[in-house]
Parts: sequence; C-alpha cells; structure tokens
Amino acid sequence: METPEFFDRNHCILCDSESLRPIWELTKFPFTDSLGSYLRDYPTIDQVLLVCNVCGMFQLQRVVSPKFLYDSSNYSYERVYSSKIQREGDFYRKLLFEISPDVVIRPRKVLEIGGGSDLFINTLIDIFEFAQIIDPAPVISQKLNPKVEITRGFMEDNWSLLENQKFDLVICRHVIEHVSNPHKFLSEILKRITKETIVIFETPNFDSLLAKGRLDAIFHQHLSYFQPKTFRYLVERSGGFVVKEVLLENGSNGGVMICVIQKSLQKNSEGSLQINVMSQNTAKVLEQFSESLVKFKSNIDAISEKIDKLKNGFYGLGAGSLVPTLNYHLGGRLSKSYGIIDDDLRKHGKTYKNVEVKIVPPPSKLREVYSKTCLITSLENRKVLVARAKEMGFTEVLCPPPLD
Repeated sequence: METPEFFDRNHCILCDSESLRPIWELTKFPFTDSLGSYLRDYPTIDQVLLVCNVCGMFQLQRVVSPKFLYDSSNYSYERVYSSKIQREGDFYRKLLFEISPDVVIRPRKVLEIGGGSDLFINTLIDIFEFAQIIDPAPVISQKLNPKVEITRGFMEDNWSLLENQKFDLVICRHVIEHVSNPHKFLSEILKRITKETIVIFETPNFDSLLAKGRLDAIFHQHLSYFQPKTFRYLVERSGGFVVKEVLLENGSNGGVMICVIQKSLQKNSEGSLQINVMSQNTAKVLEQFSESLVKFKSNIDAISEKIDKLKNGFYGLGAGSLVPTLNYHLGGRLSKSYGIIDDDLRKHGKTYKNVEVKIVPPPSKLREVYSKTCLITSLENRKVLVARAKEMGFTEVLCPPPLD
C-alpha cells in the first residue's frame, strides 16, 4: 500500500506559536483501529509528540489525511450497545438537568458531531423532538428512530447543518482531539449558534493519561492532548466561556474531561488571554511526562523480558483498537502469541491489518489453551480484563501499565 498523505505541523495547534519542542519520537509508528486481514505492507508513518514552549499544549507533529484515517477500509472502530453506553447516557441526562432543566422538560433539537452511530443518542432521544448526527463513517445500530437523522461526512464540510437548524444543544464527544485545527473548529461552531445554545465537549484528559501511564494511547488519530487548562484556553480563544467542567477518572485513555460551554457575548482580544499563566506549569508537566515515559518503558521492558523467557508462550486478552500501538511498544511480540482472546463473536477469526495475530474465542475449558500466561491487550478495560483472566483460570496475568 502507498503511504497516505500527511503534512507536518510547524505552528502550535492551540496558540499558533512556532516554538514547538519534540519530546518523543515514534519511528515507523503503526495505525490503530485496523481490524481486518493482515497485510505485510500495511503503511506506517514516523510520528513525533511535541509540546509548545509558549502555552504548554501537547500535540502530534504529523497530521495524516483524514480521508485515509477514517475511510471504512482503514477505520474499523465500532461500538456495540452495552451497559457502558447506557451509563454514559444516564450521566449526560443528569448533567443536562443540572445545567438546564428546560432541556429535559421541553423537547428540543440536538446535534451530535462525530456520533459514530445512533447508540448514544438513543439513550437520550426521549427528551428531544429531533436529533441530527453527523459522522464520516456512521453505523446504524438498529432500525433508525424517526426522530433521528444521520448525515455522512465531516462537520467541517457541513456547516450548513448548524445554519439550517436552530439547535438547542450540540454534543461533541471524542472528536476535538481528532481535528487538525481545533481553534477554527470550535470558532465555527460558536459563530453559528445562539447565545442560549449549550455545547458539550468530551475529550481525554492528558493529566489522567500521564498519571495512569497510558502512553499506548498516543496514536495517529489523536492530534491534540488537552489538559483542563489548555482546553479552557481553547474555549476562551474561540469565543466561548466555560459553564461547567467535569473531570472523570474513568473513561477513554485513562480519564476524560467534559466541558459545558456557551457563546461569549464579549469577544476576547489575544492580549487578554493568560498564556503566560498557562505556561508556568509547563516545566512541571514535562517532568510528569518524562517520569511517566520512564515508567512505561520500564514496565514494557519487564513484560517483554518475561515473554521472551516463557516456555509455553502466552495469550492476549481483549482485542482493543489500540492493539497495534501496544504491539509496537512491545517490539512486535504479540505476533508470537497463541492469539488474542475476545468475547465479541464478530471478531473471532479476524486479525489486524498491521499485527499478525488471530482473535480467538474464550476457551470453554482452560486445559484447551496452550499456556496459562495471559497479557492484557485492551488497556482501556484492564481492571475488568484482569478479573476476567483470573476467572478463566490464567495463573500469570501481565498488564502494562500495572493496575493502580
């Protein structure tokens, strides 16, 4: 396959400064969400994690074309209905009631950007009269609710959706970190809504990622790595103000932040933004990153050494979307496993386009497996999977990073 198109960033994704410092080079870095048939020549791209010396924003240097990243032939991420999605919907229902009871009491119009499917919005659809979803690769989970309309495409190419409908609520979950220009993206949204419109963004919290050692969760699709302070700055610079901020320890990549914002009636001048105040803690965060990286590499090295010494091999547990980056950090050792065990029937017999490992069903009896050593390969769910591995009878469970 040909190398996909990309460009290298030379200005900060947040404050436009040219003072970007490389802090982690990732040579021949693989693409994630690559479930499919193994291809020996599946492309890789060198990647670099940068930090801005002015505002302290963490970001990727290389921006790969979204036409490659989110094409259905390359992008395999798909959610299925679960109790987790219902809990997320219940949390948002409670949040909406806290910030604006009228949103729950009176049916309103909602736009979900990057919904992926109708799963999440279906948990809330009873409180709205109309829901619009836009996503480049949407999946319908069931017969489409007549109150829901889905548009295939990127929000950046469909701003008319905001102009044609007066939405009372815009939900944007785990999208902003994928956008090449988050300032322009948020500015365009705020420019097209009313001052009453509520906008809710949810994104991984880089502080939690560092604290939990989830450095496998730095990958090509996530261009921006926000902390609460940098996201607040983005909101202010884009013409909004923060109504409510919620930090959750559970969630994508170690923990998430949910930011409720509205359009500001007063436009901020660049001179009023407290970049210097933000950057005061940059040295501290860089120190935290360095410590987290040392621990991550040390843990990966220890697990790699154990794998190399195993006489009976090992199994993986959990065919997550970030398996390719974990395999990268493990030096390709997942290809030496007997397979990755997963409960999802749809994945059985498949592999990854860039990891030569088969996904297998759970054994009905432990004596059916070749090894009693298990490596947790879906770190997003590592606590649950560690318990599952022990329940299945594995006597040695390896987990990078170790449980808290």
